Amino acid sequence: MFMSISKSVVVPTLLLWAAFASRWVNAQLPMPSGLSPGDSYQLVFNTSAFTNGLSSDISIYNDFVQTAADAAGMGASQGVSWRAISSTASIDARVNAVVGANTPVYNTRLGQLEKIADGFSDMWDGSLDSFPSYDEYGQSNTTDAWTGSLTDGLRAPGSALGDASGTAWCGRPSLVDGQWIHFFEPSTSISLHVYALSEPITVTDADFNGDDRVDGIDFLTLQEHLGTTGASATHANGDANGDELINSADLTIWEMQFDSSASLGTAAATVPEPPVLVLALLALGPFLSRRPSLGLRQGETLHYFSRR
Repeated sequence: MFMSISKSVVVPTLLLWAAFASRWVNAQLPMPSGLSPGDSYQLVFNTSAFTNGLSSDISIYNDFVQTAADAAGMGASQGVSWRAISSTASIDARVNAVVGANTPVYNTRLGQLEKIADGFSDMWDGSLDSFPSYDEYGQSNTTDAWTGSLTDGLRAPGSALGDASGTAWCGRPSLVDGQWIHFFEPSTSISLHVYALSEPITVTDADFNGDDRVDGIDFLTLQEHLGTTGASATHANGDANGDELINSADLTIWEMQFDSSASLGTAAATVPEPPVLVLALLALGPFLSRRPSLGLRQGETLHYFSRR
């Protein structure tokens, strides 16, 4: 509907909408289909880069996979930590890279993530549901990965990474039986890939009206229901993380997922820092729900669109 509004409110509001239109979009984590806000899952990839298996320090392999995830926009920029599915003489792969008891694990296949396990027991029972043969960019990668592990994710005695024997077990990503992690035992001086496991990732979704874009309409939905709790705090009303609370956490998710391609304005503008931008919009909230008339000369009318 159309509503009248004073010029002093319209001008800054239009500048803020224009700023939205030019915002940069953060990379998004790959998300399996069929999950709802609040659900959790984990991801596995086989690094595109190579390394040797000489070190007995597990942090070397953890840093290696974290660096790969960071480069692909799935790590630090998204607040996600990654661990190597690798064993040394002092730690088992399944202890270093912890799979949740009932947290489904997916590969990173581009365009269609595939579930490889239903949780901890399924991950280490000697067989996977799908291949862990995709890298951090979702591309096929079937070259062997260092593991130093047995099929159950425990360290291989005398053949873990960095062991004095000079050899360690690796896995073959093109296999789904126990050989995905325990295939053969080459010299640790050669370079292979490393499997990476994410920490549990909670599904969030700031597309509250289901139009496949996160834009100002979704912001208005969140704004209208800010502070709602319980059964009324639905996804359609602005609960982006499924915790039955519509609050600043949902606002942060909306900000992270905001789509700069949304048609919210045509003018270019310098974008304020995100927290300043959000606070400015919230400060304008009361004006967006009333019909002010001060500030207009006789016969002068300005309009804006509102869903209310």
